[in-house]
Amino acid sequence: MTKELNHGYKTEDFIEGLCEKVCLRDFTVRSPKYKKDGIEKEVSDILVLFNDTVINFQVKSKIEKKEFSLKDETDKNRIFKKVEEAIKQFKTLNRAEKTNSFNELLTTQGITIPYNSQIIAKKIGIVCLNLEGENLLPPHERTDLTMSFQKKHNHEIHSFMKEVLEAIFQELDTIPDFLRYLEIRKKIIENKIISPLPSELDFLGMYKGNWPDLEAGINQAENKTLHFVLKPNMWNWYQNQKQQINQRNKDNEISYLVDNCIETIYQSIGFNAGNNVPKGTVENYLMVISCLSKLNRLERRSAGNILMEKTVKAITSPRGFNYNYSFYPDKSLGIFILGFRGNNRKKRTDILQKYMHAASLHYNDKGLKEIVGIATEEANRRDRSYDVAIFKDFEKKLCENYIEMKKEASKLFKPIKNELIEEFREI
Repeated sequence: MTKELNHGYKTEDFIEGLCEKVCLRDFTVRSPKYKKDGIEKEVSDILVLFNDTVINFQVKSKIEKKEFSLKDETDKNRIFKKVEEAIKQFKTLNRAEKTNSFNELLTTQGITIPYNSQIIAKKIGIVCLNLEGENLLPPHERTDLTMSFQKKHNHEIHSFMKEVLEAIFQELDTIPDFLRYLEIRKKIIENKIISPLPSELDFLGMYKGNWPDLEAGINQAENKTLHFVLKPNMWNWYQNQKQQINQRNKDNEISYLVDNCIETIYQSIGFNAGNNVPKGTVENYLMVISCLSKLNRLERRSAGNILMEKTVKAITSPRGFNYNYSFYPDKSLGIFILGFRGNNRKKRTDILQKYMHAASLHYNDKGLKEIVGIATEEANRRDRSYDVAIFKDFEKKLCENYIEMKKEASKLFKPIKNELIEEFREI
């Protein structure tokens, strides 16, 4: 294997690792393939399938040790040709969709999931360029990709240097957070709201460290067809807010309870909890993880705090359990959390089902579309398991005594007061 190929595979491994951390293994697919004329062809380096959105990663790598100031046009063209080659490869997904051999994907979690191009509403292309060796050069002598966006091959395409994509994923470590950033980035570039375009990291620094001002500028520019200029060195300014960033990271620790829950749900496939509950299926597994993964990092922080609180209260609760119901994205998703004391799994799933049904009756006229329930042991247990369930598409007509049941359900839930969580305590 040549050095070029070797570091190319290593770069793909690195990006796969980032995707598994941010998008989780349940949604990450490495080197998916399809067959054409009996020959297997690679569709993508990494594919992330999330609800009706597919994120298609094309990774390119090149050994590059010459300072940028010493590069001539030929050197620069060779680099940018790598980006162009990656962009051309996005059309492979379109080809694969036209065959009958691209309807299943094997995630890095080891689960085979369906791929249905008919339900894909958006394809996002991510070009990641690694120039191996440039990390040894001074920052001002490294190649920088100007913020760029284009629509091609039915993809919305964003291009990043490897180190920049790593920084973005460190700051935006859920799929919803990453997709929101890409949408704002697209709006900025398409509408020429910022001129001249800043470096990617300076834009990220502004996005993370001073979002209110950036949002106000975007709204003003859109309404008055103006543009604004970004201050230089915003990334350095943001990174210098070490105390606030460290505090943010500490506050976020509780949110990874939700990530951990999502990453263990695959174990429910084929699992029989008894109590006349059907064995877990891939379909139900996908429905649950897709709902929970709609939560961004701050929403997961909120849910994590509730999960911890309810499992702690379950330790001393006279009835042996404690619960909470909260609304999430736009009140269309409800999360029911149950902390339960003891080993009686049958009783735990009974309570989970009962209270989720009550919640569906109580809240189904408030724009609610889905409820996900999570039940787990009390906080001081050394071992931990999760029971999860999902309610969707509830209809009043399913209950003959709907009015009476709704009145009874209302006694179980207090008015919801979702806390307003800020990412930073002060910045």
